[in-house]
Amino acid sequence: MYIARVNKLYKTYNKLIHPVKALNGISFSIEKGSTVGLVGPNGAGKSTLIKIMVGLLSPDSGYVHLKIKKPVGYVEEEPVFLDLNVYENIMYLSELHGIPDEKIKVLFKKFGLINKVREYPNNLSHGQKKRLALLRAIVHQPEFLILDEPFSGLDPSMTLWMRDFIEDIKDRKKTILISSHILSHLMPICDRIIFMDHGKILLDYRLKKTPLFRIFFEGEIPNDIEAEEVDNHSLLIKCEREEIPQIVEVLVKNKVKIYEIRPEGIEEIYKRLYRGEYK
Repeated sequence: MYIARVNKLYKTYNKLIHPVKALNGISFSIEKGSTVGLVGPNGAGKSTLIKIMVGLLSPDSGYVHLKIKKPVGYVEEEPVFLDLNVYENIMYLSELHGIPDEKIKVLFKKFGLINKVREYPNNLSHGQKKRLALLRAIVHQPEFLILDEPFSGLDPSMTLWMRDFIEDIKDRKKTILISSHILSHLMPICDRIIFMDHGKILLDYRLKKTPLFRIFFEGEIPNDIEAEEVDNHSLLIKCEREEIPQIVEVLVKNKVKIYEIRPEGIEEIYKRLYRGEYK
């Protein structure tokens, strides 16, 4: 069952002067409880798509259908806060949603902001601003959370905290859409990654349904092994995880030495896709 459906979205900027197509008929659905990554170079249309999904922009045509009871939780790349201190920023939203004060105090502690409640957002560090933006986004316990570049500008400790936060939300069966340029953070937490460019979807990669594995070997690959790519030291194969032992057995019987097997990294898929080498 889907929680969000994007249908044939078109969006063009500067129509009269220098038309730029930000979205060119993009369509996809997001299943309830899934974590989806959104990837693409600058100008791919990711931010435009997200802003339309949260209602900050209107498309030229097409629509977004959200099957949710509560507003979307949204964290923009560069958060903009009310001209209030940390406590007042959150209390304003909690009162709108009827959240009790006791719960807010627990959240301030969980997000490491309990000693910053009287500070104004401009006086916070970059990481603290990210925490405040996340707290603001989840205070009403949304069913659907959208994160635009949540890892940008974070130091290693804050990056780990962000990963743990997303994993916690995922474990609660919430639906998450994450846009990120830092591809290595998406592989462990996403069920699916949508690659975009020039307002179109180039690849909808489902990590469980269409996994790619790279096998590092020495020897001659038998003809009955169907590989996506083979070179002198590795082969790329599309198969289910359960099929790996059978493939290894065939290779070993043909005196092929296996040194390593690992899922193909998102970075490699990204490079091959945008070079036009992905099959």
